[in-house]
Amino acid sequence: WLARNRSKPGRDSGLDTWVLHATSAWTRQHLDMPKEQVIEHLHGAFAEMIGCAVPAPAFTLAHRWLYAKPAVAHQWGALADVDLGLYACGDWCLSGRVEGAWLSGQEAARKLLEHRL
Repeated sequence: WLARNRSKPGRDSGLDTWVLHATSAWTRQHLDMPKEQVIEHLHGAFAEMIGCAVPAPAFTLAHRWLYAKPAVAHQWGALADVDLGLYACGDWCLSGRVEGAWLSGQEAARKLLEHRL
């Protein structure tokens, strides 16, 4: 998964910065790989994916978000026990990404408002 930061609203368009995410499967297979090698591998995969040489980065950071993404993508939207007034939402209820968190929060709000009306 790739994100070009300067394409996002309100970001510095003078710098070309990218965020690269490996797949969960690749990460599981390479948990013990040193961060420097992870960076090197992802840099090479990025160049291959876009089909051109990529200059050496001025700054890199590797972080293992080992528990940030659910192993299985759920389609719960949001969980609710309206009789108890309990609502649970978050990225883990959907895709495991920020969009999932937003949509899950919207679903929890919808359920809350429907019950209160």
